[in-house]
Amino acid sequence: MPKETLRRREQKAATFAVRSGTAERRPLEPEEAQAFFRAIDARDAAGFGIRKLAVLDVDGLHQAPECITWERRITLLYYAAWRKRDHFVNALLHAKADPSVRDEGLRSPRPARNEGPAQQLVNGLRMESAVWLSHAMVQLRFRGKRVQNLGFCEECGQQSKDRALNGFAAMLAWPCGHRCCEDCLWKRSSLVAKGMSAAAELPCPKCQVGPTSGSYPTASLGEAEPPSEKKQDWECSCCGYTNFARRQSCRNCQVQQYSQAPLTEQDASMLSADKDAFILQWQPLSSLQRREATLERFKALPTEPVETDTKDAKSRPRFQAQHPRSAAAAKLGDTKQERTTELLKVGVSGDVVRLTALLEAGVDLDATNEYGQTALFLAACHNAGEAIALLAWAGADLDRTANGGCSPWACAVANAHQGAMHALEEAGAKPTASWKLLDFDTRSPKLQWLIPHHSDLAGAGSCLVEGSFPETCLRQLEDLFASLPKAERTKSCSSDRSYFCDSEGAVQKAFQSAVDETLKDHGLRLEVTMPHMRFLHYVEVGGGLPPHVDLARTDELGRRSTHTFILYLGNCVGGGETVLLNVMEDTEEAVVATVEPERGRFLLFPHMCPHLARPITAPKLLLRLGLSSP
Repeated sequence: MPKETLRRREQKAATFAVRSGTAERRPLEPEEAQAFFRAIDARDAAGFGIRKLAVLDVDGLHQAPECITWERRITLLYYAAWRKRDHFVNALLHAKADPSVRDEGLRSPRPARNEGPAQQLVNGLRMESAVWLSHAMVQLRFRGKRVQNLGFCEECGQQSKDRALNGFAAMLAWPCGHRCCEDCLWKRSSLVAKGMSAAAELPCPKCQVGPTSGSYPTASLGEAEPPSEKKQDWECSCCGYTNFARRQSCRNCQVQQYSQAPLTEQDASMLSADKDAFILQWQPLSSLQRREATLERFKALPTEPVETDTKDAKSRPRFQAQHPRSAAAAKLGDTKQERTTELLKVGVSGDVVRLTALLEAGVDLDATNEYGQTALFLAACHNAGEAIALLAWAGADLDRTANGGCSPWACAVANAHQGAMHALEEAGAKPTASWKLLDFDTRSPKLQWLIPHHSDLAGAGSCLVEGSFPETCLRQLEDLFASLPKAERTKSCSSDRSYFCDSEGAVQKAFQSAVDETLKDHGLRLEVTMPHMRFLHYVEVGGGLPPHVDLARTDELGRRSTHTFILYLGNCVGGGETVLLNVMEDTEEAVVATVEPERGRFLLFPHMCPHLARPITAPKLLLRLGLSSP
């Protein structure tokens, strides 16, 4: 493997800083902003790399170029989206540009520090869809400016003329003629039950017409034929770009010069019906027949990737925006494993549009991840009621349990997911009892600092704790381990691994109590936020691990684990020690602390602390999970 270049390392560091919110960003000077606008016009992408954008406030409002006559100040993202420069919009969105930032006149234009509904929506989309959404938002704003004193918000009822009198920006306007406040639209999008792709279509709140459906209202609300007099330069009714008279379509957005009248609500219902063609086609079938039909298509997929010509593999299609529905139906996976991975992702996201495309293409509805979770189970974990209903309609097993015996119903109940519970009940799932850990009763744990938390070493704050877990709790964890399937070993693995996801939170609660009781007098706080755990069982004499550091996990809320928690469930005399190091090498000088496996004790250390596992002389069993520093 070639050595990673300095440029690539800097790109990864900048990407991490942007995503984690730790990047120090400065505002753009007016001259810089105008230079960026000119670069967008000239398609000069030199200044739009993540390393450069990571240090700039990409959400700043700047004086609009002369060609934008309907706005006073705009963002770089606004202009790139208006010019249909997909590559630049993509770069700005990767730099966490917020599509909801707009000059609202009397109102503060700055977004909140926490991610709002617009940013959360973009984060859940494929980038092709996110770029399309940015284009659509600019079109809705422009259309609203052309008819800013007409109509009212379909969500809150506010009159357009009242907003204009108060100095606020115009409402958004759809081809059907309906209006909506921008804040109302973003709030509404965050509540769409069918998932991100459906929300990203930005449909009219009243009749569900899309922002780019049909045509666009002109100043005369649509001319049927061109005028007979001498042609003149014309302004596009879609984006406001001024085109030469000889052009029949807009140079900026490719819309034809002469458009029809706005869509009616009857037109809107016809467009909406086209989206559900697959559902209507399979509706006469029973759930068992649907299940078999999609499974047959899945079985036709290859197990291994099909080799392609080297030249074809290197020729990538040019990146461009895609309608969310088209993007949701793309890249569904070319092999059985890839298709299953995409299905499980949909269980987490609850994206009904993509789930529909996957069902039509062919899936194994009962395929699981390493934790034994099906797509329906994951949908229950994330309260995706609409996805549960569609999976049940397609014939998914409603009662299939994950590793450890938790059912979708028990998971939904334990997390108080009302939408998931209702969908499961409607589909006929069987109510099952929740799995509960025995009452946790700590008895004065003994703490030993292995590396003081004020140390300069990467392992600062590492400690060993004894006496936290009662024997009854340890036995129940052993019983849990015995019920779990063994994962297939990899070449580099010297232990048997069994994966468990604490979907009901019972184990996390006990571990949190142990950590809190241990650290309460030391001014430290660690949170058990990661439900994913693994049992490691070393059974072959000589099994161990070379020096390494642990990888961080990131949950669906963006929280990253920072510390490793190891609970020893058995004694291992004469080997199997966990050794904390000050450098990544197996030498006597590098050793900082050595911990012998002993039943009931737990070890806590930062992920970045180098460590190794000595070869065993007797079987060793431990439970490992990640903790987060708030």
